[in-house]
This record gives sequence, structure tokens and C-alpha cells, in this order.
Amino acid sequence: LISACRRGRVDIVLIKSASRFARNTVDALKTIRMLRRWNVDVYFETEDIHSLHETSEFLLTVICAQAQDESESKSADIRWGLQKSFGNLDSKYYQRKCYGYAHDENGYLIIDEKEAEVIRLIFRMSKEGASSSQIARTLQQQGIPSPRSKAVWSRETLRKILNNEKYLGKVILQKTFVENCLNHKQAKNTGQLDKYEIVGNH
Repeated sequence: LISACRRGRVDIVLIKSASRFARNTVDALKTIRMLRRWNVDVYFETEDIHSLHETSEFLLTVICAQAQDESESKSADIRWGLQKSFGNLDSKYYQRKCYGYAHDENGYLIIDEKEAEVIRLIFRMSKEGASSSQIARTLQQQGIPSPRSKAVWSRETLRKILNNEKYLGKVILQKTFVENCLNHKQAKNTGQLDKYEIVGNH
């Protein structure tokens, strides 16, 4: 859309609400000013504001700052809720299944024997010194699809399986976390937050 605006192919951008325009106030104002230089109007329907109007920037600054504050507050509430859930041993997060496991009638992890045979093969080959490429090739030759039903297993998929503590019967929660609500990127937890671990979970 920005590219189309720069080429003069767009006169006006219609936005439902200012809170949906950008994740933070700085980004919102930077984009609005850029579009204004190209004489592109941004109309915010809920607030009934046109960005080309002289008084719009102050109003949008206030509205976007309020939206950012609400987003940060909501993110903090979600993080608190997750941590409370992680601290509960009955939490369903401890029973999230991965390749090689299924759920029993009560929602607890049990071994899926068909998939477990594949997991055992992967670990056995790795222990014998086979590379990820060799393991992937063997799985493909045997016609075994990947966890996402692809014919070819990626080295990243195999790396994750070989490093997954669930195949040792334990669960670790909060190995990653969202660093801030503005970019929503996952960061590796290297001690910034508590981790929650159960040995012999399944």
C-alpha cells in the first residue's frame, strides 16, 4: 500500500480506527507524515479524522498514544495470566502434544506408537552419528512424511525433535517470551523470566 501511495496510485486510505493503524504512536505519526508529503489522505472512520486536516496530528497523537497504552496493558495482563497458568501443575500447557504423542480420554499425553517409531529411528540414527541430512534422506526413502505432512524433512524440524525435552518425559514452559507488545517477536528466555519444569510429566 505504501508503495502504491508513493507512486501516486492512491488518493485516500480508509482506516476503521486509529488504534488499528500502527502498533505505536511513533510509527503511526511517521507513516501519516510520509503519506501527507505525497498528498495522500488517511481517514479514520471511528474518530472521523482526516490526516490532511491541519488539526489532525495533535488528535491522532493523543488517540494513538492511548491505543498504545491499552495494548501494553493488555499484553501485561496476558503475560500475568500465562505465568499463573504455568505455575498450576494441572495446566493444559503441560499436556500440549507434539509429534510422537497423542492425548488420552482425559487430555493427558500418551505415546502415539506409530509416530514414536519414527522418533526412535531419528534418535537412534543421531546416536550412531548420522547427520540431519542423512536422517532426512532415510525418512524420505522410507516414505515417512514430516509432522506437517511434507515429503521432505527439514534439518530444522529434526533439530527441534532432537532437542525437545518432551522426549525425555519432561516439560519446560516459558522457554521463550514476547519481549514487547509492539513488535510481538519471541525472544529466548535466558533468565529474564522464570521457567517452569516438570520431570516425569508423561
